[in-house]
Amino acid sequence: MQIDRLLNQIGFSKNEAKVYMAALESGPSSAQELAKNAGLPRTTVYSVLNYLVERGVVGKTTHQGKTRFLADPPDKLLSILNDLRTQVEKSLPQLEAIYNKSE
Repeated sequence: MQIDRLLNQIGFSKNEAKVYMAALESGPSSAQELAKNAGLPRTTVYSVLNYLVERGVVGKTTHQGKTRFLADPPDKLLSILNDLRTQVEKSLPQLEAIYNKSE
């Protein structure tokens, strides 16, 4: 299975997948470097990076006054999926109740 497709299936947009893959390959990098590696405009990469940092798959640091971004280890994706599974399991009784009402 293609990695881009897999990332899409777990909730990454096309641009998020490109930036995440660029961050995995690049190590600590500026947004400009990631934009070049991902083949996306820098302004797009800034907004995508903010979302990926918020989501917890990319870290943000400052080194010598410059902001650098670094992908968290790929096993973090499993943690995100496990958290999502837990949330679905907790919501299942409520979802089942709604489903039963519609029958």
